[in-house]
Amino acid sequence: MKPGVSNNILDWMSFRRTQKAIALACFAAGSAGVIGTGCSNEFVDVGSGEEVGSTARSFEEFKAGVYRELETGVYIVDGDTALESEKQLEEFFMLHRQGGALTVNQVNGADDRWNDTQKVNLTYCVSTAFGANYNAVVQAMASASAAWQSVANVRFIYASSHDVNCNAGSDNVVFDVSPTSGQPYLARAFFPSYARANRNVLIDASSFGTIAPYTLTGILRHELGHTLGFRHEHTRPEAGACFENNGWRPLTTYDSASVMHYPQCNGSNRSDLVLTAKDQCGAASLYGGRGDIALSPTRVWLSGAGNWSWASSKIVAGDFTGDGKADLAAFYDYGNANTGLWLFPSTGTGFASPTRPWLSGAGNWSWASSKIVAGDFTGDGKADLAAFYDYGNANTGLWLFPSTGTGFASPTRVWLSGAGNWSWASSKPVAGDFTGDGKADLAALYDYGNANTGLWLFPSTGTGFASPTRPWLSGAGNWGWASSEPVAGDFTGDGKADLAAFYDYGNANTGLWLFPSTGTGFASPTRPWLSGAGNWSWASSKPVAGDFTGDGKADLAALYDYGNANTGLWLFPSAGTGFASPTRPWLSGAGNWSWAGSKPVAGDFTGDGKADLATFYDYGNANTGIWLFPSAVSCP
Repeated sequence: MKPGVSNNILDWMSFRRTQKAIALACFAAGSAGVIGTGCSNEFVDVGSGEEVGSTARSFEEFKAGVYRELETGVYIVDGDTALESEKQLEEFFMLHRQGGALTVNQVNGADDRWNDTQKVNLTYCVSTAFGANYNAVVQAMASASAAWQSVANVRFIYASSHDVNCNAGSDNVVFDVSPTSGQPYLARAFFPSYARANRNVLIDASSFGTIAPYTLTGILRHELGHTLGFRHEHTRPEAGACFENNGWRPLTTYDSASVMHYPQCNGSNRSDLVLTAKDQCGAASLYGGRGDIALSPTRVWLSGAGNWSWASSKIVAGDFTGDGKADLAAFYDYGNANTGLWLFPSTGTGFASPTRPWLSGAGNWSWASSKIVAGDFTGDGKADLAAFYDYGNANTGLWLFPSTGTGFASPTRVWLSGAGNWSWASSKPVAGDFTGDGKADLAALYDYGNANTGLWLFPSTGTGFASPTRPWLSGAGNWGWASSEPVAGDFTGDGKADLAAFYDYGNANTGLWLFPSTGTGFASPTRPWLSGAGNWSWASSKPVAGDFTGDGKADLAALYDYGNANTGLWLFPSAGTGFASPTRPWLSGAGNWSWAGSKPVAGDFTGDGKADLATFYDYGNANTGIWLFPSAVSCP
């Protein structure tokens, strides 16, 4: 940890060495932080005194006042932030000049974080050179790392076999925890972007003295926050003191009690350093973990026995009412070629009582001959419904049900393939704005047989669809249509919907393919993920797409069947050009959830800007429930 940046850093260092007892007293009273700025008149608080860039002070003058570790050569700023080179120090200085709750450090405008492979393999050793304090450090590291692991998808791994030779040269671990003494800090750490030689958590001997109400574990909670990329909370303007620089991005609103906030910098924490609710939420938002999809789904509707046949329902989601929240719509089979269209408007926390704005009448519409999708095909800000309809003899029609805001206008048939031209049974349609013009279009994977699959695009005209084109054909033997499960969403974040598909290679080996939109078609597909044999059963997956993380890019979620009525919910966050490693934020437990009785759809049902998951669930006896898995609540 560290003091606020000041032009009087050397004054503070002198104070730290010569008036340690006073510093600790101030520290305990909340006037000094764990790494502690002093509370004497020698220290000029940045909030009320001269900032680095507030005068014509040169970089050389600034550098002359910065402490530099003799052992490593790194510069220490902000009390416990290590800068590896003079170039980084100069960049730090310039940020101050330009600058005049939980935050993440940024390098060249990008978050300074571990990637999805690294974040779960953060190995470390604890040097035996700690001597009599060795066991205390081991235990404190275990407790501090557990605090972050409990709220974010990160994993610190203690590699004790390397403790004897644990130092900056230990290449078998990600970082070392080593002792030091006589430093102007109690402890200091590093950011993820640092080279191995400077990835050290150094603990000064003074940390083992009297530092109440703080503890070594609390100090290390703070320092491990830095190792994950988190900045000091008091660098925010809301703190009114101890400004550092502008090289950060907020993950939450300002939090004066944050584990990353110095008490002496107008912080409100007067006890040990612990993770606040905002710390926890911010960590989860950066690394995933506590739930990008809620851990506890709720049942927001139940039809009652005899009232709704799950097997007679085809479900889609979209903002049919135009209020900014996704709703549910369902085609319902009454038998005798009589189909109804039901609307379940979202209330933000569940769904209002359903209404039936359309009924075909007996003999007029075969439910079994329909494949429905939803999207704003007319471009009026409300989702509409479209249906591929099977007339037999490889003759398929495309019907449009425009939304009225409270229901649906009478459907019109906007396209007919003609006999022999389009096999309804060979089509898997999805909807999305593939052209980027603000109106949803249709795309369909089409089976030509012989493992030859085509991808067709039906661009919206606003009142119907233009003549379809085929921008991609796999070629014989290259793509099994029956082995594909397509979904649509803007996975690349460029404003145009793309297509993704789970693909079955057999032997419980599943691939995830991405077809990026070009605006007029699709680029050559790539496979950003492969489960490996025995790891993922395609037949046990029900994928949906939506922006569950709220970063402007669509992600994938999948209900997965483990058997014995045990279902998991997996999340594949978009990485822009592919997908990050999947995580499982929810597992029902054996006997609690029937995968076979679930029909999932995705949409922003709560209206918070992140997609949620809703599921029609079959209780038997024509009794159907709707369960809602809200996306994790936005960090406050």
